[in-house]
Amino acid sequence: MTFVNENTMTSALFKTLLLSIAFILSTAAFGQDNRQQYYFEQAEYETAKSERSISAMNRFIRKYPHSKFKRTAVYERDRLAYVESANSGSSASVQNFIDNYPRSAWLPKAKYMLKQLKQSERGSTAKTKVASVGDTKVSAYQSSSENSMDRVRKALSVYESGHNERQKVKEEKEKQQVLLAKQQQKCDRLSDRLRTYNEGRRWYNLDAQGERQYLNDEQIARNHQNIKRKYNQHCG
Repeated sequence: MTFVNENTMTSALFKTLLLSIAFILSTAAFGQDNRQQYYFEQAEYETAKSERSISAMNRFIRKYPHSKFKRTAVYERDRLAYVESANSGSSASVQNFIDNYPRSAWLPKAKYMLKQLKQSERGSTAKTKVASVGDTKVSAYQSSSENSMDRVRKALSVYESGHNERQKVKEEKEKQQVLLAKQQQKCDRLSDRLRTYNEGRRWYNLDAQGERQYLNDEQIARNHQNIKRKYNQHCG
């Protein structure tokens, strides 16, 4: 026969209780620390964004490689880099963006712009000539280059317009798919109810006291017809 010392049991229970309390407190403190870190990183990100510079975004990304704001920071950095390369009007600058940011969300736009710029630069080079006005030499290339940039911007505008239109079509298609899925679920429920009525089960309603009030044959037939009508109307 084994005897247990009550003081020993009490001491063990007390230690267990203290460990549980310590665990709860540490978990709460960890959650609090996480929230504080989140808000701190958010403030740091907003500060970096306000600078509107690639270097500021890179500093944030290096400082917080596991931040919840990292993906947003990468997107914003890439956007700034893309705009900078696009505004340069140089195919070399755009190519540099493509080489430096091969996984960027802005890559499709950059590739399209690069194609347009190269076409314009080939056309401009072929038409370059120098004219003399008094003692000043004026390059016709500058005017030609400016016209080429206008064409590139217009082409990019057309591309973005088409992209937006395709996005709208995609969103509308997804919306229709959601509606069709909901309609199919509704039809499946109606079909199941029709099947159960055809099985001849006993049907009832619950009254205010929670008691079953069984339906008579006329009520069941009326309910059956209503469900059948809904099924034919929406799913037939």
